[in-house]
Amino acid sequence: MSIYTIQTSFATGEISPSLYGRPDLAKYSAGLARCENFIIHPHGGVSKRPGMRFVAKAKGRCRLVEFEYSIDQSYVLEFGNKYVRFFRGGAQIMSGGSPYELVTPYLEADLDGLSFTQSADVLYIVHKDYRPMELYRVSDAVWKLEDFAFSGGPFRNKTAAQDDITLALSAKSGSNVTMTASSALFESGHVGALFSLTHHVDEVMVKSSGDSGGVWTETTIYGLQNTSEVGGGVFSRRFICQTDTQREQFVVGRQVLFGSLSSVVTSVNGDVIEFSPSPTWQEGDISCKVLMPSSSGWPLEVTAYKEWRLESGGFWGGEVVLEYWDADENAWVKYKTYISQAYDEGTTSSCGNAKNYSDQDTVEEPTKLRLRAVSFTSFVPEGNSEEDRGYFQLVAMAGYHKAVARVVSVSSPTSAVVSLEIEAASTRATLNWQEGSWSDVLGWPSAVGFYQERLAMGATREEPQSWWLSAVGDYYDFSVSLDVLDDEAVSGTLVSRKLYDINYFVSTNK
Repeated sequence: MSIYTIQTSFATGEISPSLYGRPDLAKYSAGLARCENFIIHPHGGVSKRPGMRFVAKAKGRCRLVEFEYSIDQSYVLEFGNKYVRFFRGGAQIMSGGSPYELVTPYLEADLDGLSFTQSADVLYIVHKDYRPMELYRVSDAVWKLEDFAFSGGPFRNKTAAQDDITLALSAKSGSNVTMTASSALFESGHVGALFSLTHHVDEVMVKSSGDSGGVWTETTIYGLQNTSEVGGGVFSRRFICQTDTQREQFVVGRQVLFGSLSSVVTSVNGDVIEFSPSPTWQEGDISCKVLMPSSSGWPLEVTAYKEWRLESGGFWGGEVVLEYWDADENAWVKYKTYISQAYDEGTTSSCGNAKNYSDQDTVEEPTKLRLRAVSFTSFVPEGNSEEDRGYFQLVAMAGYHKAVARVVSVSSPTSAVVSLEIEAASTRATLNWQEGSWSDVLGWPSAVGFYQERLAMGATREEPQSWWLSAVGDYYDFSVSLDVLDDEAVSGTLVSRKLYDINYFVSTNK
């Protein structure tokens, strides 16, 4: 007779026919030979699969992609032949009575080759034949699709055929620079590709022991008196600059003579100047003399590509400022100040207050540095030799510097126009160059994902088993410095006896 047992759990789900004869296994008693149109719950029960509802007709053959911005905002994206449409809350997003859609470059035949990963409101899209793109949400009916703006790399090793080719630049910086190859190298598909060129940089040292000196320049300021509107009482008396020339003359720390009174500028706030000691106020023009600097070997200027150092020595007095050039502000910006009172006022025989400096640092990109003497007087105390005269020197250290160029157009197999994203240290031809791993020539990444705080890309046509991780916290930065820091981009190639492509990136806790 047949024996029927009560099955109280279906948590195992469907089991393989090869396990039909294994009732001794614990999972057998909770398994099913077939489970169709039901949803199995972790606690063992099952429920009927809910039905479907017609929302809208697809424009054509398409691929549906999930986009979940938050627990309250999620979308379904309909990718089709050169378009993408959007759905939310069980309805199609409309614009002006028609389905809202964006134009994409993807053909219907390429839809299955697309890979996606999402971070907040940005969806990263890759395909081996297309430049990576990012689709980001502004609002329900406003989305934008743009090229993925990668920078700094990645780069691949040169092939044997490229070993003897040199690359040279027509300029060290700029967006319209000619890059010349010694043999055929460039193809039309290189437009948008990156190239790196590495040059050795010699040490550069500049030094000055000359006095900044000074020239007494006659000028005027204006005495302004403010009175109260109620009662007419005086509540402030000020010294005012009236012209641009005067504003350039009166700088904090600069010496000013009012007759026999020697003062120093202590504050400049707009057009209002303050002195110490303060001269006698009078209304109207006030004549004075300003000690303007007269350079002798100043300023000292170098371009640092990595490390720089500074030192002073000997006996000197004054104030020297280290500045760097800010290209965005188009101005020199003060970085550090060095001050020494090397001798007592009125004598050069006492050196109890002498002070010298030794300083150094590194820069992340080529940086112009300048030493400017606000005031500088070098001297030799009694009983010392000329070798003890005070000086400052600024040194840009020797090393290697890697420039990065993006191809704008290709003129011939040996000539291309590039934009230098990182300026070069030299224009001379070099064998020390690399071609970017991603381009229409070599292919584009076909797998994408995240690992911790890095964006992961992998598998191009030429490098199907290679992978690239962005810098930590910067998904667009794939640069690696010559020093190789631990938060920079990382790359590698899987070791396998068979040349299978990387298909996915899966982050685990192991």
